[in-house]
Amino acid sequence: MITRRSMNFKFASIIFSSFVFSFFVLSSAVWALSKPTPKIFVVQHSGSMQAPAAVHVAALPNVSSMANSCPKVNGKDVESLELADFDKMSSSQRSGIYACIRNRDRAFDRMVSQNYLGGGMAVLTTFEWDFGDASTTYNRVKGFNAAHIYDRAGTYTVTLKVTNEAGLSATTSMQVTIAADQRPVFYMDAASGNDSNDGKSANTAWKTLSKLNATSCGNRVVLFKRGQIFATNESIRLPICTNVRYSAYGSGAAPIIEGRFVSDRIPQMAVQ
Repeated sequence: MITRRSMNFKFASIIFSSFVFSFFVLSSAVWALSKPTPKIFVVQHSGSMQAPAAVHVAALPNVSSMANSCPKVNGKDVESLELADFDKMSSSQRSGIYACIRNRDRAFDRMVSQNYLGGGMAVLTTFEWDFGDASTTYNRVKGFNAAHIYDRAGTYTVTLKVTNEAGLSATTSMQVTIAADQRPVFYMDAASGNDSNDGKSANTAWKTLSKLNATSCGNRVVLFKRGQIFATNESIRLPICTNVRYSAYGSGAAPIIEGRFVSDRIPQMAVQ
């Protein structure tokens, strides 16, 4: 005779057996992992690598590096497609793009797991960075990608430690050389400056943003005097420049720039 109690016992036994089997399978999968094989990918860095220089690194490659990346649509990568682009497609074309992205991402996950993590999943992996710049606040950070600004010239060692879900770890490193800042420096003084000056010292500073706009923008440092307001009725032209830093000099409050920006990209506008 089968009683409710014996049925409950059998049901509990089935659940327990399933749990043990699942635990065994998962544990076997985890412990089958090997040590990671980390690699550092340089995503972007300041062009001249002159201090202060920003370095952006990643522990994983970009998904677009996959050999089976999806083909372009009307000259656009799939990542740059907008809603308007999808609205113009047929349902079958959209389905094909979605399927391509899904298959590519799955292939990418498998490649990352096998080539860099020693198996397992990236979301369960810990990525720890040491930028070799111990005197700074954010020298050590976590994440599959990270960035750091080196304020001083020198050679630094960037170290990446990868720990997968089985607790197995491995490290790799690369060196970054930051050169001393050799860019010409130009000074702005809204009170005592003169646009007929050469702008190369605090005593020979330029006065107006019109003068700044009229000069070439690349490969330089522009310092605005603290405690001053730099205003103009013109549009402030901060074009897309390379290797430019805008900062401040003197004492007092940070300088204020008033006007209408017309550039769609403002390079390194942090006032220090």
